[in-house]
Amino acid sequence: MANDDRGLPAERPGDVQEAWDAYRAMCRSKQRYFGLLSRLQERKRKEGGGPTLAEGVQLKKLLAAHGECTRRFRRSMAELNERDPRAHASLLERIARVAE
Repeated sequence: MANDDRGLPAERPGDVQEAWDAYRAMCRSKQRYFGLLSRLQERKRKEGGGPTLAEGVQLKKLLAAHGECTRRFRRSMAELNERDPRAHASLLERIARVAE
């Protein structure tokens, strides 16, 4: 699963930790958004109809939150790449392993 720490050292420097935390937040926000979307689609499949107004608002909020998490992750990774390209490459490799 994308949110665990497999393959990552127990202690990471601050820059790497910041990018890793941003990655994990992005994964969680994605799971929340798609989780609600999936439940609504399943209900629609079984019962028909669409999301309620409140559910539509919640979906928009979750999508906006995910967008912000994604921007934070991209900023963190860009900053890490500027400061330490080797740490950036290493973190990308670790993220790829964890995401498998």
